[in-house]
Amino acid sequence: MAVLDQSLMWKSMEERLARTTNPRHRHMIEMVIAHSKSEVAGDIEAVLSTLAPDPAYHLWSDGRDVGPKGMEAVVGFYQRLLNSGGTHLESPKERIVVDDDAVVTEMSVRQILHGRAARANGYDIDDEDAFYVIRFRCLVLWPFTREGKIVGEDSYVSRDIHDIRKLDDAEVPQSLRGIATGSEDAYTFT
Repeated sequence: MAVLDQSLMWKSMEERLARTTNPRHRHMIEMVIAHSKSEVAGDIEAVLSTLAPDPAYHLWSDGRDVGPKGMEAVVGFYQRLLNSGGTHLESPKERIVVDDDAVVTEMSVRQILHGRAARANGYDIDDEDAFYVIRFRCLVLWPFTREGKIVGEDSYVSRDIHDIRKLDDAEVPQSLRGIATGSEDAYTFT
């Protein structure tokens, strides 16, 4: 049995899409769904195809913006995310708000992190080679260009660094086995 259901990232978005009639809003929701599915698939090129040419991410955590700005920095961010196994997450959307300029999603996230990535994010762990599940609250604003591309992600995270659980070996997804990222390559949001 899987520890996480990654399809929860987009299921509620698909439900919202089904009842949305405004063509621009539908397109924006479809772009967020495509972006999410591409992240889970580890397809950086597909993720980038949803973005504006000069994306800017504002990832707010503990009062600081640690998000990448510009295409080169965004590519590096996604490479670190993939190298750390950080795309293994579950984020059912509890609230979705759409207007002509942005999509807003609010969610509780569960994410699998490699031990080195967990430590780089401030978690006190006992095994850098193990995998852990962390949980946090997140609100993401997805601003859009006039042409219908995602400008970036403006996210606000609230987490408890004690809300972490070490996975048993049998719980680690096959696709994560063999990841041995160094802390310098770890995905961080702190």
